[in-house]
Parts: sequence; C-alpha cells; structure tokens
Amino acid sequence: CEVIPNANDFVSCLNACSRLNDPGLALSLCLRDPAGVSHARRAAVDYQRTLVREMNAAEPSILHGDHIKYLMLDDAEGTGIIASTVTGFLYPDHPCIVLNHSDGKIKISARGTKYQVASGLDLAEVLRIASESVGGRGGGHSIASGAAIPKGAADAFISTADSLVGAQLGGEPQ
Repeated sequence: CEVIPNANDFVSCLNACSRLNDPGLALSLCLRDPAGVSHARRAAVDYQRTLVREMNAAEPSILHGDHIKYLMLDDAEGTGIIASTVTGFLYPDHPCIVLNHSDGKIKISARGTKYQVASGLDLAEVLRIASESVGGRGGGHSIASGAAIPKGAADAFISTADSLVGAQLGGEPQ
C-alpha cells in the first residue's frame, strides 16, 4: 500500500521536498514510511503558496515583445511554473520567457504550448541561439527550455529570442 495513494499528490509532495531541499523526506516517502506523510503534505501546500505568491507578484511585471511575453525577476522560485502559467492561461498565443537574476547570472525558463509547437515553435533552438549570441548556454525541448546568460545580457537576449520566435511562427508583431 502506498503512503500517498494518489499519484499526482505523491509527485507534488516529492517536488516540494526537492524544491525545499529536503531529500530525506522525499526518500522516506519513496520507501513508504508513513511517518513523513503529514510533513510532506504540509511542504507541498507551503510550496504551492510560495508559487501563488510568486505568480501574483510577477503578473504586473509581464513585458510584451513582438512575439513573446517575458518577465525579469530577482531570485524567484518556480520560474518554469510561472512561464507555464503565463503562456498556458494568461497569454496562450505567446510563448513566455522568464529571466531570473540569481547567483551572479541570469537563469532563463521558457515555455510554449502544444499548439505553438505544432505551428513551428522550437524553444530549444531559440534559447540555444539567443543565449550563445550573448555568451551563454541554453537548450532543452521544443515546448520547454532553459538557458543561462551573463548579467547585463538580458536585453540583447530578449531581442534575439523575440526575433527568432517571430521567424519560427511566421507571425506579425502582436
């Protein structure tokens, strides 16, 4: 018998343990130890609250490129989830790129939708080319990718990424 029978709840708890840097708790769940279940569920709820706070703080800061939506944040949690929320719910016609100033560099998460990918979007290529153009590195998957670039390179990165997305999707600026 699983200590958390619902697979989605189990994954949420494991993810929260990882994000909150508590691998021991995650391991205890995987080993089916019921002692940590309530703590893990609390951790999952706390992490979800953190993400909601981050999203609420980020929403007014959404910037509009010609072909993308993007945000510039400082030491934010859950940038991939923020990007997914923006493109999945707020602006489903645009990929979203989140730039997060952290640890002396800019870490980037980008998310698109299945529809955008079917229309030609390849965020792995966009992030690889745009990040390399400013001395960084990036890649991933067509629908979800990441990169790291040097501080001070955000504007040039965004300009290149926006142009690349426009070329891939063949769209007029919106």
